[in-house]
Amino acid sequence: NSPVGGAYRGYGGTQGIFAVAVTLDELAGRIGIDPVDFYLKNIISADSEVPILAQLGEGESGNVPRILSCELAACIKEGAKAFDWKKKRKRNRDRERYRRGVGMSIMMQGSSIPFVEMASAFIKMNDDGSFNLLMGATELGQGSDTVLAQIVAEELTVKTDDIIVYSSDTDLTPYDVGAFASSTTYLSGQAVKKTAGKVKEQILQAGARILGTDPESVRIESGRVIGSDKKSISFKEIALSTLYQNEQFQIAVSASHLCQASPPPYAANFAEIEVDTYTGKVRVLNYLQAIDCGTVINPVTARGQALGGVVNAISYA
Repeated sequence: NSPVGGAYRGYGGTQGIFAVAVTLDELAGRIGIDPVDFYLKNIISADSEVPILAQLGEGESGNVPRILSCELAACIKEGAKAFDWKKKRKRNRDRERYRRGVGMSIMMQGSSIPFVEMASAFIKMNDDGSFNLLMGATELGQGSDTVLAQIVAEELTVKTDDIIVYSSDTDLTPYDVGAFASSTTYLSGQAVKKTAGKVKEQILQAGARILGTDPESVRIESGRVIGSDKKSISFKEIALSTLYQNEQFQIAVSASHLCQASPPPYAANFAEIEVDTYTGKVRVLNYLQAIDCGTVINPVTARGQALGGVVNAISYA
């Protein structure tokens, strides 16, 4: 039972934020204001500059990064309401053996580092109408293979089962900066979406040629190219034609994406604990987290990420 020591999940961040959060709690107590109200008066909002990010070397040189989207205030308000914060906080703090208390904190985490991180992807169409997706993004349990395949499948209007994923093989797959800084879905996701969009253009061009119509008059739906006259052709038929029959070429594209923004997800956390004053044992009675996470690609894996973070935080505490 002697695992190798190494960096672990935002090392140093938890300890630093704990100190800041405790200080803010003490400050709110000194001035006689509820922590919820204190945070609502002082949090960041949409269209705000974040000078500290420039000091940390993030963003384009000479420009102060801005927050373009933020629903942290809604997270705090809705979370406090669902948690019944006001009522629980006013509860009598008796002097018996078991004592209960509540606390809250807020958080944000950038999604990749703008003008620094880049990701790439490669997609080719197979003769059965399926697609190979090659990407440097690393699947390490966070579900990136599934999420990125979903993005491609949605763009190309096919089933996720039609996307064959090859990830993080440096002999085979294109470059990706790595699985860190909460960047995979946002950064690598945009790379695969851009690549899938270009593959879609090639499919539309080939489908229109086979149908004998203008590329501007066709669309794709459920793995078929459909013309304005309702005539259609399947992806499999298009692949067979382009590979083996007329004006042969391989439908395939490689594309990259350089991150130019870092839209953070936000969360407000509320906890209720009970302490045994005789033994010091602490029990978590209730924990609620309200998250502004943007567009959810896969609800199951997104919920898993949130729950994993909560368990990780409670374990740290």
